[in-house]
Amino acid sequence: YRNLWLHRQSTAEVNTMLPRERLLPWGWPLPAERRPYPESHRPPDGILPTRGLPQAGMQCKRRLDGEEDERPRVKRQLTAADQDEWASVSAALWAYYHQHRHTEDLLARKLELHERLLGKLRTLFPQCCLYIVGSSLTGFGSNRSDADMCLVITMDQVDQKRQAKAILTRVARLLTKTGWCMGGRPEVIHAKVPIVRFRDRTTGVEVDINVNNVVGLRNTRLLQCYAQLDSRTAPLVLAVKAWASRRHINEAKHGTLSSYSLALMVIQYLQCGCEPAVLPSLQKMQPGRFCSDGDVRLLRLGEDLPPWQSANTQSLGALFIGFLDYFANRFGFSRSCVSVRQGAPISRLEAVSATGTARRSQWKYICVEEPFDQSNTARAVYNWDMYQLIVRAFHDTLEQLQKSHSPECLLLHSC
Repeated sequence: YRNLWLHRQSTAEVNTMLPRERLLPWGWPLPAERRPYPESHRPPDGILPTRGLPQAGMQCKRRLDGEEDERPRVKRQLTAADQDEWASVSAALWAYYHQHRHTEDLLARKLELHERLLGKLRTLFPQCCLYIVGSSLTGFGSNRSDADMCLVITMDQVDQKRQAKAILTRVARLLTKTGWCMGGRPEVIHAKVPIVRFRDRTTGVEVDINVNNVVGLRNTRLLQCYAQLDSRTAPLVLAVKAWASRRHINEAKHGTLSSYSLALMVIQYLQCGCEPAVLPSLQKMQPGRFCSDGDVRLLRLGEDLPPWQSANTQSLGALFIGFLDYFANRFGFSRSCVSVRQGAPISRLEAVSATGTARRSQWKYICVEEPFDQSNTARAVYNWDMYQLIVRAFHDTLEQLQKSHSPECLLLHSC
C-alpha cells in the first residue's frame, strides 16, 4: 500500500515511515536527486534557479483549419544578438522570481494549518480527506499566495449549488467556534465552485476550502509536472501573473482572467508558440497517466517525469516577449481555444461541442480549456469592455517593450 495516496494516515503515522523533510504535502517523498541545472537555462549570476527538474522536449504542432492557418505558427528562432537584446528583461524577471516565489517557510505554515484543519474537520466528517491544491504545490505561487484546499467527503459527485453550500456553511460554523479566524466568522462565497474563506490567526495564511472539486487535484499534479519539465516555466508564469495583476487583467471576479487561465496560456505558448517547443502535451504523451477519470486517491506528487528534451535555448526575457506577441498577434481569440490537453489551440466549435448544450453559454470572448473537465476557465470574461482591456494590455506592453527594451513597463517593481 506504499504506492497509494496516504490519505488515511495522519502525519504522525506517515512520519514513522519517512522523515518529515523528505515528504511532499500529498505524502510523497521528494526525488532523491535534483538534476543539474542546464547551462542554457541558467539565470544571471546571483539569481537562484527554480526548484523544478529541468527536462523538456520536442513535439509536433497541431494544424488548425480556418483563420489561424494563415497566421505564422511560430516566429524565427532568436539569434544570440536577439537574446542579448532582452538581457535586461531576463534579469528583471529572474530577480522578481527569486524575490517573490513561494517559500519553504510559507509551505511549512500551510502544512501546519492543514493538519489542524483536518483534525477539526474530522469531528464533523470522520472519513473526510483534505488536500492542498493549486499554486502552493504547482511551483507557480508567490510568497503571498493563499492556501487552496479541497475537502473530499465522498467519492460521489457533490452538487455544488446545493450540497456544497450546505456543507461549507457547517464548516464555517465549526471554524467560528475554534477562534482561529481573523475577523471572526469565515466567509462562505457563492460561486460556480463555492468556497469558505478565512485567515488563520496563528499562521497568517488565507485559506479557501471547496468541497469535492476533485478536478483541482488532477490539474495541480499536471501543472506541477509542467513546472518541473523546464526551469523557465515557473518564473515565466509568475512574471505573467504579476504583469497581468498590474494591468488589472488578473481578477476573475471582476470579469478578467484567473491566475489558472494565465498559467494555461503560458503553457500553451511554450507548447506551440515558440520554436523549438519548450513543453510537450503531457496528456498526449501519457494519456493513461494524466486522464480525467479514476480514483483521485491514487494520484501522486513528486513522481518521475516523462522523457523529454528540448533544443530551445531562448532566455526568459525572449520567452516573455514571445508570449505577448503570440496572444497579441498570432492567436485568434474569435476562432480558437487554448488547449494544453492537445498541445495546440483547438477550434472554438470543437471546444463548445465537447461540453454539451447546457454549458455553451460559458464560451464567450476568451476560451481556455480546462485540461480535464474541458470547461472554459476564462468564462468570467463575458463583458466586451473587459475583453478589450485584456487585448489592449497584450498589445500595449508588447509595443512598449519593443520600443524601450526596458522591463520598467512591466511594473514589476510595484508588485
